[in-house]
Amino acid sequence: SVIQEAIENNPGDDLRIYVVWLPILKSDNRYSAYLRSPEFDDPRVTYYWDPNRLTGFEWKEATKMKRGIAWDTYYLYGKHASWGEIPSYPDYWMNQLGIDESISPRLDGDLLSANILRMMREKDSGP
Repeated sequence: SVIQEAIENNPGDDLRIYVVWLPILKSDNRYSAYLRSPEFDDPRVTYYWDPNRLTGFEWKEATKMKRGIAWDTYYLYGKHASWGEIPSYPDYWMNQLGIDESISPRLDGDLLSANILRMMREKDSGP
């Protein structure tokens, strides 16, 4: 519901949301991801299924997380983002992993929406 609110609070056509489902729990599979996808019913949302959790390992590296795999993480990238072999460090990110908040704040819908709006304004006013 936090992500749904962030999507609803940011109606800009330039906003793109990429949801990557990866198996963490025993019940996580392609079908369960498919069943949950309608929770984010918005034409700006694109879904991916990552059965080998490759994205989780890549975002772990990109964000310099010290443990495990990146999942239940939320990344914001601005218009100048570019990626090489691994994703670049996000312009802003939040998590639900309980990691040190000096690295990344815990997911908060209002704060996520505020940062999306800030980045959308920067996009509109920047070069």
